[in-house]
Amino acid sequence: MADWALEEAASKVRAMLDPKTPPAEVAAHFLDMYEDDRLAPHGFSLALGADVEGKAAEVAEEALRMAPGTLTALALAADVAEVADDLEEAEERYRAAFGVLALAANGDGGHDEPAWARPGGHAPAAGDDEEDGSSTRVALSTRLAGVLVRRDRVADALDLLFDVGREDLGYSPAHSFLGAALADASERRTMDPAEPCPCGSDLTHGECCRPREAAALPRFEDRSPMYELRDELRPFLERPEIDAFVMEGISDWYLGETPEEMGDPGETEVRLAVERLLVVSGPRPDDEHNTLLDAFADDPAAPAPLARRAREWRTFVRFGAWEVANPGSAPGVLLEDLVTGRFVFAAVPPEQLEHLPRWSVLLGAMLPVDGIWRSGAGFLAMTPNEGRAVAADALRMGRAILPDLLPRRLVGEVASELDERRRALRASLPSDELEPLSPAAATVMDKLVAAALPQLRDVLREMRAEPVDLRNTDGERMELITRAGPAGEPAGGRGRDGGRRPVRERGPRLGLVRRFEAQGRSVRPGPVGAGRG
Repeated sequence: MADWALEEAASKVRAMLDPKTPPAEVAAHFLDMYEDDRLAPHGFSLALGADVEGKAAEVAEEALRMAPGTLTALALAADVAEVADDLEEAEERYRAAFGVLALAANGDGGHDEPAWARPGGHAPAAGDDEEDGSSTRVALSTRLAGVLVRRDRVADALDLLFDVGREDLGYSPAHSFLGAALADASERRTMDPAEPCPCGSDLTHGECCRPREAAALPRFEDRSPMYELRDELRPFLERPEIDAFVMEGISDWYLGETPEEMGDPGETEVRLAVERLLVVSGPRPDDEHNTLLDAFADDPAAPAPLARRAREWRTFVRFGAWEVANPGSAPGVLLEDLVTGRFVFAAVPPEQLEHLPRWSVLLGAMLPVDGIWRSGAGFLAMTPNEGRAVAADALRMGRAILPDLLPRRLVGEVASELDERRRALRASLPSDELEPLSPAAATVMDKLVAAALPQLRDVLREMRAEPVDLRNTDGERMELITRAGPAGEPAGGRGRDGGRRPVRERGPRLGLVRRFEAQGRSVRPGPVGAGRG
């Protein structure tokens, strides 16, 4: 966008947010900014009415008067009603906006499938209506689903959210609504079917929403579509003309070394290597975008449903360092990629979360199948500190290759984003205080993490091979001191340096002697029992 156009847009925004600007003038600016039935950001009405009570509602009325029946005005009115907790009005306005959308020519050529699912199709991020590349239909569906969840119409919300997933799994706002809706559906399994349905109908729960709610849970947790695709991929990858590319991808995983030289990687790491090669290797050396999953999907022998799943996997798969805030949540897990700051709500089997402490980080892939995010087959589990260090190193790598990936005019801005997030990770700021990367920067890092996964694995191995460098509050290196003393000596005895050090018991009591270890400043060893000297 030219500088004059940016300044003009900024001037309109300032006018809209100025409490002194009359509602009619604000509405005119709003409709001019979001012309051609574009949607304003969700919650935009909060900014319009931040300083003057009732002003947002007046602006929405003026917008409906100036542009009656338009998607832009209807969506603003719905947003205002939603913020005011008038959920019935919000639903009515969103459904009216859907009616406008259905009548409008969407340029989709009459296809029922989204563009990415067709041979040669592109990912949503290649450019649709929303700033992040998502379609207007996806954004409206998600907003309406959020209203339906708040109105306790969980089954209706889940129907919409599953449709959103089948069209655009990359639309992050849908993930939190899906998590809330599935949690409500899970809780309602304990309801008596004869109780009134929470949705407000005159029917019992068993007669109304319960069957659809109950069907949504196994649909979300069912991994059989993924297993079916993998079973079909196996013989395809073993074909002589494909096997060479598979072996090249495996060699790339070991960075040119043999598996013996690398040490036994274990079954989990092998699975991770295979999932990576499916999206970084391909049979066309002159086309880096044609992957093994593309080759499978384009194969005439591939069943149509499995070809669609392969394209879905290729389009949306995300490799990252996934922070697990609550491994015990069910039926799904909300995960944040520490590299990009993006969230996914995914179905993760219990065996992958077993014995995993809170805030652990999983290095690997989240991939979609039939509109539902699912964990990949293999992960490298990391502690919170390891995960942040690996994510910071990924951002460093991404920073270094930006000139090769982006137009020169974008390099500086994206580089600043990556640097800022890296600094925040290294400063150990809480995850919810970190700004997510912009869509442009996140796209770069998605590609980088998949390609650089072997290097990131080596970063993790090197960290684990290094001795722990413990220091006290004075910055002095700490030593592990093992000493023996009488059983009656208090655990906080004084050492030769005369300073009290915290000492903790280690191991069982053995007769009259206990073993202790202390972490503190280096002291000269003395005779047993001299600790009080």
